[in-house]
Amino acid sequence: MLTTISAKDEKNIKKFIKILKRGPFRHLNDKDCSAPQSEFIVRASKSEYKNIYQCAVAQAWLDTCRTVEVNENNKAKLRRAREIIADMLKEYFNGKAKNMEAFDSWYDSLLSRVTSNIPLTVGQAQKVINMSFKYLMCCDDIRQTKLAHFTWCHMPLDSVTFEWIGLHGVIWNKINDSKLYLHIQEYARIKANKDNVLLKEFDVWEQKNK
Repeated sequence: MLTTISAKDEKNIKKFIKILKRGPFRHLNDKDCSAPQSEFIVRASKSEYKNIYQCAVAQAWLDTCRTVEVNENNKAKLRRAREIIADMLKEYFNGKAKNMEAFDSWYDSLLSRVTSNIPLTVGQAQKVINMSFKYLMCCDDIRQTKLAHFTWCHMPLDSVTFEWIGLHGVIWNKINDSKLYLHIQEYARIKANKDNVLLKEFDVWEQKNK
């Protein structure tokens, strides 16, 4: 289980926090906050979101929605997808940390629920889910008290991480096969050479932005 993270990973997380310019997690940039960061985000966004998990999903949706065709006919279903993700994240973090097999099984069931009768591909759904985990990792209090829950998290898939993985000719938001998706995550774990792939994603983007 993940029990500590390196000084380099902490530095990458802090750098990522500083570039947040929109959404509920932009409040992570505010100075002189004495409250735990996740509580502060929820309080700052309390008129719109009920808890930190809804905030994380809302932030992750901003990273995904440009690839989704949103209209009056599917808005309610897409909203329901975000609610499902937030509810299952809350349930996950309030329970015991899972081993790899249990996490992947839980994740697969979440993917199934989010893409069933909802106009999201597996690629779009994973982006919302995995970026939600990434934003939760940015909350000091969650990272410090629930670090083990991030042990087997997946790497958010996009053009940058595909380049790092060495996967060419596949468009991340067009993926619509959960088995293919999980196979890509298995390869990412191998490529990361025992490093946590979610923390590795922070580093991949940091190197990309240099």
